[in-house]
Amino acid sequence: MRFSPRPVGLQSLGRALRAAVPVALLAGLVAHVGTQPFTRSLDVLAPAPILAALLLGGLTTVSQAMRWRAVANACGAGSGLTRGRAVSECYRSALLNAVLPGGVMGDAIRAWRHRAPRERGLRSSATAVVGERTAGTALLLATVALVTLPIDRRVAAFFLLGALVAGAVAAPSLRRLPLTGQLAVWGWSLLALAPLVGLFAVATARLGTVPGPEGAVALGLIVLAGMAIPIGVGGFGPREAVAALAFGHVGLDAQAGVATAAAYGVLAAVSALPGVLVMLLDAGRERRPAAPQPLPEAPGTLPEAVPAALPESLPAARPEPLAVDVEVPSDARELLLLDLERDLVAAR
Repeated sequence: MRFSPRPVGLQSLGRALRAAVPVALLAGLVAHVGTQPFTRSLDVLAPAPILAALLLGGLTTVSQAMRWRAVANACGAGSGLTRGRAVSECYRSALLNAVLPGGVMGDAIRAWRHRAPRERGLRSSATAVVGERTAGTALLLATVALVTLPIDRRVAAFFLLGALVAGAVAAPSLRRLPLTGQLAVWGWSLLALAPLVGLFAVATARLGTVPGPEGAVALGLIVLAGMAIPIGVGGFGPREAVAALAFGHVGLDAQAGVATAAAYGVLAAVSALPGVLVMLLDAGRERRPAAPQPLPEAPGTLPEAVPAALPESLPAARPEPLAVDVEVPSDARELLLLDLERDLVAAR
């Protein structure tokens, strides 16, 4: 099936909206709650929260990498995708998702970098990346629907609908796996989600904005669902707007929600910093000249040749004069004779 490209006008409009909506949301939040929640969010830049962000981010990245490998192998895009390479590529994409608009450019670059050098290689790679990412999104939205069901059934139904849509997008990729492989994908998705909720709990504990761990888990899931909207840079804008609404809905201060969501965004950016090291190491390897290939080893030593036995006496070989038939011009012949005569005289 061939997909016709979208008109240039629609593409430009989409890019403009993705840039304008987060800015408008942030401007509205600043007008409503002020700048104090955003400055307060920087309190998480302390040794303990930073260490927790790196550890929890590492767990999430490894889980996402294993999920990607499982889906890529099923889609025929797993050639050369070792565990180490999958982890490094997921760190790279996490960093790029945090600093590039839309929050998905890193995943698009990951699919392009791992494309196979064959026909439809990019399509297979993109199918694997889209399948594993939307599977994680489907699990997140389904969990949010379960959490919000006792609070507001309409909100729960909205998130459940989103989970069904994401699951439908992931289904073509997941159907290529056996049942055990599909269960592994959902298991890796759960292992990738849990550290993210834990990172939100770290932010709430540092700022003291949520009374207990149960509330931190529920609100963390809702805020993470706000980050699933592919607009803005690093999730800033939609995440804080969703947090303000969620905190206010459960009777907490909207300013606290904005501060906690922004603090989570700061810690999420910190957790992606190993991606900088990955990119620097890759750049160093690309600049390094290729080592010369060693010559193939010679086969085993050959047996020495045994000379054939010669008869005891042989007739002496008489050298025959070598006849050279070369025509020399007369002038050149005279010059040669003069040179030879001169040499003989000098020898005497």
